[in-house]
Amino acid sequence: MKVKRNVLHCDEKVKVKIGDLGNACWLHHHFASQIQTRQYRAIETLLGIKYKQNTDIWSLMCMIFELMTGDFLFQPQAGSNYSKNEDHIAQIFELLLQENLDPQTTDFLQTGTKSRRYLDSRGKMKRIKDLQYISIEEVLIRKYRFKEPVAKECADFLKLGLKLDISQRASAEELLGHRWLEVNPAMDLDIKMSEEEYSAYHASNTLSQKNNQLEHYQADSEYSNAETVEEPPVYDEGRYSHDRRICDRSFTDLGYIGYHEGIQLN
Repeated sequence: MKVKRNVLHCDEKVKVKIGDLGNACWLHHHFASQIQTRQYRAIETLLGIKYKQNTDIWSLMCMIFELMTGDFLFQPQAGSNYSKNEDHIAQIFELLLQENLDPQTTDFLQTGTKSRRYLDSRGKMKRIKDLQYISIEEVLIRKYRFKEPVAKECADFLKLGLKLDISQRASAEELLGHRWLEVNPAMDLDIKMSEEEYSAYHASNTLSQKNNQLEHYQADSEYSNAETVEEPPVYDEGRYSHDRRICDRSFTDLGYIGYHEGIQLN
């Protein structure tokens, strides 16, 4: 490509040229342990685990979510008693840990140079205890009002590229074969629920939650009437328990996603 007299001349044989590779490096030789823009940073980077080429897949999934919703998938904030990295890991766990509870993933998360800084021997977070779990599908439906079939397909695609264990994460080739990327001429382009559809979904979901609460209450009542009752152990959170909620990081409140404060590099 040449520039002459403010006229851009492109070699016709070249269809794409890539510039500014950022922190691109060799697979066998890493130039830095901290890579990726903050909001797109993968779990292995945060924990100090050796990254691979599919670490970029994690960033891609975060960007796809952002393009679809207008908000960052992860936007950590430091609190008075936990760091920005800890909040970032907590947000990732709230959204993805329930889908990645296999022993291989648990072991993988313990292999980083920073794992002991943030996680205990069971893989639980040291400073942020009360995680509030929700799925990507629920976020797309409840916060962004995506229709359920659309949210399910999109979430299924995103979760493949957001596997916590890097060895289980989908490759670009595998993602290209996913049905969510298939072009369907008959597809309904109106992907969001109307007010009536959302009201019906919300009413149905509220009723389901009440039924679940009733089942738990009945189970608890049966348990409390048993002859022998062992009290569950109480964990003392100590000095981390009194003010960790100053910075609302609850996915269930659906309020922290997307602060729009600009890209952060630290």
